[in-house]
Amino acid sequence: MKNSVVALIFHKDHMENPIDIILGVSRKNDHNDFGLVGGSVEENETFEEAIIREVKEETGLIVTSCREIFELTLPHNGNLILGKTFLCEVEGEIHTEEPHVVKWVTWDTLFKGSFGEYNKALFNHLYN
Repeated sequence: MKNSVVALIFHKDHMENPIDIILGVSRKNDHNDFGLVGGSVEENETFEEAIIREVKEETGLIVTSCREIFELTLPHNGNLILGKTFLCEVEGEIHTEEPHVVKWVTWDTLFKGSFGEYNKALFNHLYN
């Protein structure tokens, strides 16, 4: 089983409902396929260390606080993946050297991405 982490980062300054705007990251090979910021937990790394590292690598943002809010195991590409979601607060400016797009997206955009099943389960956990 592989361990992975994702960050749920809400847009604080959005004029409408800030919980409807989430920081998303595209797949490196498909800039129209968005998911949450995150990735694999490396050997000898805690889940918390992994989410802090992944947010910094993928967005340039610094995690100021985070707490685990959701966990789910799903099959993906022939493997079982244990995913843990952390609600994160961040500071700084978005910038990255990675070959993907980082932008504010809606839940609907996340539902359509490669990890849509996970994102729907997260949404249902939060709002139902």
